[in-house]
Amino acid sequence: AYVENKLYGPDVVKPFNVYYIDNTFRYERPQAGRQREFHQIGVESFGSNSPLADVETIMMGHDLLAELGVKNYELHINTLGNAQVRKDYHDALVNYFTPLKDQLSEDSQRRLSMNPLRILDSKADEDKQFLPDAPRIVDYLDEDSKKNFETITDMLEQLGINYVLDDDLVRGLDYYTGVIFEFMVEDKNLWESATTILGGGRYNHLVEEFDGPETPAVGFGIGEERLMLVLKEQNPALFKDEGIDFFITNIGEGTEMKAVEIERSLRKQGFKAQYDVDQKKLKQQFRKADRVHAKFVITLGAKELENGVLNIKRLADGKTLDLSLEDLNDMKSVMEKIED
Repeated sequence: AYVENKLYGPDVVKPFNVYYIDNTFRYERPQAGRQREFHQIGVESFGSNSPLADVETIMMGHDLLAELGVKNYELHINTLGNAQVRKDYHDALVNYFTPLKDQLSEDSQRRLSMNPLRILDSKADEDKQFLPDAPRIVDYLDEDSKKNFETITDMLEQLGINYVLDDDLVRGLDYYTGVIFEFMVEDKNLWESATTILGGGRYNHLVEEFDGPETPAVGFGIGEERLMLVLKEQNPALFKDEGIDFFITNIGEGTEMKAVEIERSLRKQGFKAQYDVDQKKLKQQFRKADRVHAKFVITLGAKELENGVLNIKRLADGKTLDLSLEDLNDMKSVMEKIED
């Protein structure tokens, strides 16, 4: 989308920061928490190679999880250096795993020729025995890559963001360069071991691979379904039905349209409001107000409409207040009165 819409043009402010929430598809075999079709929340920052862009992106992921109420999450971080570092590391992994190929799992045998870094993510027992002695990318970093990574980790420390330097973290996708990171959640009610809920890193050559100009970039993605699993377990209050602010009950000729107008006015003021489109008996309307967990009920009848005076009732304790039709245009002030 970035390349097709030429968002790298001279009129676009750099870095170009965006987010998205969309349905996504993966080719690999589905497994627990990894569906064929899923929804991804992502953020991307195009156009800056500064470590400040990396820190801002990591900080955003950290603070988002905190804001949502995710518990027991831990930042794992590593670096893949530059393109030459990654190539040298790729070759080292191929040299290490090739003599062991026949003992590897079927998936890892396939990955050896396509992307050997993915072998390091393997959960197969056949592969695990060889991982402790596999080459580590830290041994292949050049001085510039080391300095850049230290700058990032120093800033994270100053921000009070705890992290784990994870030499085993490689983010198997081919396009990553530089810093990579994952936020992992430990929750025995969901998984036997810590599981990644958010992952990302720097990808300075991906735009070029899609025939765009040279563009440094960094971002992360969150699997929405996996995030929902965690939040339902750890912060169920997020999913609680908070109900609506007002339910407008009406009875009598000529009150239907006024109920619609009142609902519309309340919604424009930022309140959640509803009336009974089926226009059932008044008693049934009050029952519906209870079922939708309305905080207040506004009652409108032919007499009230004629006199221009309405009644508002707080369902929690039955407290009532008479209002004029003009009062409905400033319900925030009315709320202050009824809460006194």
